[in-house]
Amino acid sequence: MCDSIPDFTPNPSTIPHRNKANSTVLISVESLRQRVADSKSKSTARYYLAMLNRLEQFVDAPDFDLNAVNPGFVADFGDFLVREGVTPSSVKLFQMSFRAVMKDSFGKENASKFKAAFNGLGSKNVTMERSMPFDEVVRLASLDLSDQPLLQNSLDIFLYSLFSAALPIDSMKSMAAEGTLRPVLPHQRRILRRFELRTRKSFTKCIESLDVKGFSDNLSIIGQLAGLSSTLSPATAADAWISAARKCDIPADLIAASIQVETDMAKKLTGKKQYEQWRIDETRLTVANRISDERLHWYVMRCYAEDSMTMAESFGPQIPFLRGEAFRSFVPPPDAALDKKLPGKKRKTTRPTFMGSLLFINCTQDVAQQLKRYLGADAYIYTHPATSLPAPISDREMLTFMLLCEVSTDTITYHFPTRQTALPAIEKGRTARITHGNAVGQVGIIEKISHDRYKVSLTFSSLGGARVTATVPIEFITPL
Repeated sequence: MCDSIPDFTPNPSTIPHRNKANSTVLISVESLRQRVADSKSKSTARYYLAMLNRLEQFVDAPDFDLNAVNPGFVADFGDFLVREGVTPSSVKLFQMSFRAVMKDSFGKENASKFKAAFNGLGSKNVTMERSMPFDEVVRLASLDLSDQPLLQNSLDIFLYSLFSAALPIDSMKSMAAEGTLRPVLPHQRRILRRFELRTRKSFTKCIESLDVKGFSDNLSIIGQLAGLSSTLSPATAADAWISAARKCDIPADLIAASIQVETDMAKKLTGKKQYEQWRIDETRLTVANRISDERLHWYVMRCYAEDSMTMAESFGPQIPFLRGEAFRSFVPPPDAALDKKLPGKKRKTTRPTFMGSLLFINCTQDVAQQLKRYLGADAYIYTHPATSLPAPISDREMLTFMLLCEVSTDTITYHFPTRQTALPAIEKGRTARITHGNAVGQVGIIEKISHDRYKVSLTFSSLGGARVTATVPIEFITPL
């Protein structure tokens, strides 16, 4: 789009004004806007006007000196745009638009000065600094390759580099040899603990003796397994970290100061602004949490194999990935309306159909994901439909609910006013597709509907003519 930007037709209103007192040639930004308005269509002028607005912010005045326009001025304008969050490709296009606007102001008699001022700008867009899509970064960070130990080891090393603000592998090897490779963020500590628990080896020793060629080959395979849009390599950690930092709306100069590998952005912004170490550390933690949240959140799970109380009691240090992790659970009390003594019968407490199978857990997102895989079909941890990651509950809402349960354990009654009206119309023998849960996407035949219409049994035809039946919540299906 910007290989060739047309010159502008001379306009008397844009002739530079010479200030003889100090030998400056003042160019009015407003006069350049008028030139654009007079010579371009509205749709085309929009981009040039956006550039001129940025230019006015850059010079911080209504006009600027033509004699000040040189390679340094153009480069500083580009640096200003980068700091303002403009993408590298748009920065180059803005600079080229500025060149097109200024050509007439220089005039033919100063053609050599014009060429020198914009020397090196070229006529093509620079390649935008690589940036892995953020959804791929999250997918990679949550990838489970525990059934392929060698690949999982390589993934852990890559993620350690990523959470270290793209610390290069060569630097990691040197630090490991010197004994200075120490985890700082909780994300790094979690990876190190998981690695050593699984391999029974020192993470530092493995880094020190790492075969970089084999490591790179493993990353390439991991990238294919994860369905990434580009090849995964050790250098990709920088692309992924920058992508996550941009998702956090971190200024470009702070990104350049915080990343631990020299990138094109870092080279361009070196020395522009200095940040204190606490600000850099805070930025690295913010980016790491955006990739994989290490804060404690509440999640909710539906128990199938056992009741929620029994399930909660089964969580303990016997589960490897829970050792050393902050983890607790909360079982909601039974509905008081169902705690009745029927005439002529013993008093019997029953749990409500909906709440009775729910269990709330408080842990990190990574632990919730591992628990989801560990439990398999025995329980289901509710996930966000857009990311398939465990969906956290607001701390305020959860604490309010727990407080109400605490002060009214014997009298609490649950109400679901929209539940009955929200249930889909279903009938036996109808085909339905599962839209959520572990079997998402599967299509089966409705064989049985529970008396309260909260659960549906579906039968699926499997290989060899076998028939498999599964019970799922009614909200998890869509009739076809």
